[in-house]
Amino acid sequence: MKKTLIIYDSYFGNTKKIAETVEGRLKGILDPSLMQINEFSMNMLNDIQILIAGSPTRGFKPTEAYLNLFKKIPEHALAGIQIAVFDTRIDPADIHSIIFRFIVQRGGYAAPKIVKELTNKGGQLILPPEGFFVEKSEGPLKGGEETRAAAWSEKIISLIEAKK
Repeated sequence: MKKTLIIYDSYFGNTKKIAETVEGRLKGILDPSLMQINEFSMNMLNDIQILIAGSPTRGFKPTEAYLNLFKKIPEHALAGIQIAVFDTRIDPADIHSIIFRFIVQRGGYAAPKIVKELTNKGGQLILPPEGFFVEKSEGPLKGGEETRAAAWSEKIISLIEAKK
C-alpha cells in the first residue's frame, strides 16, 4: 500500500471534516496518516508516496501555516511524490452582492495556490484541486459535501491504481 500523508489546517472544523472523510475512504486501500499542519515535519516526506493537502480559503489564499510551510520546503523535496489538494470555501452562488462575488472569483481560492507551491517543489499533481463548500465563512459544510469528498477520494484511488 502506498503511504499517504493528509495534512490540513482548519479554523472552524470544516476542513478537518473533509480531511477525515478522505482519510476514512482511503483506509485499507492506501495507507493514510492524518495530521494537522502544525504537527508536520519535513522528515515525514521521506516515507510517503502521496501527499494530500487541505486548507480553508482565508483572504483568497491558504492559511498562514501553509504559507510558512511553503517557505520551509526545499526545492525538489516533493520529487516523486504525487499530490492532491482541496480547500473549503464559500460557494459563489451564495454570494448575493455582484461586486463581492466578482472580487471572490478574481481573488481565487486556497487550493490552486497550494498546487502551485507544491508542484514548484517537485510534487506531481494527481488530479485538479477540489473546493468543498461551506454555508457561511464559519460553516457548517453545505449538505452533500462530505459525500463529494468521498467521491473525490475515489477518484484519487482510481488514478493511483491506474498508475501501478
